Amino acid sequence: MQDVMDIKVTPLSPACGCQIEGVDLSQDQPEAVIEAIKAAWRKHLVIVIRGQNITHEQQLRFAAHFGFTVAHQAQPDFGRVELKISF
Repeated sequence: MQDVMDIKVTPLSPACGCQIEGVDLSQDQPEAVIEAIKAAWRKHLVIVIRGQNITHEQQLRFAAHFGFTVAHQAQPDFGRVELKISF
């Protein structure tokens, strides 16, 4: 199980945005880790978690921690689904 101490939050600019490292989104996260990510999101407004190899279902599971998710079909040429998170 992942520990909050494993997470590294690095600001991307003085205005907003941060990168979060040390999180494997393919795995269920303990509530303390989710709360740490939410705190970084509130403080920096935008979070970037790079290098994740996750399924669509894993992305939805993680996104559900932040609000209600609704799948929206993007431009059919790209064959992808985008998420809208509502509070």
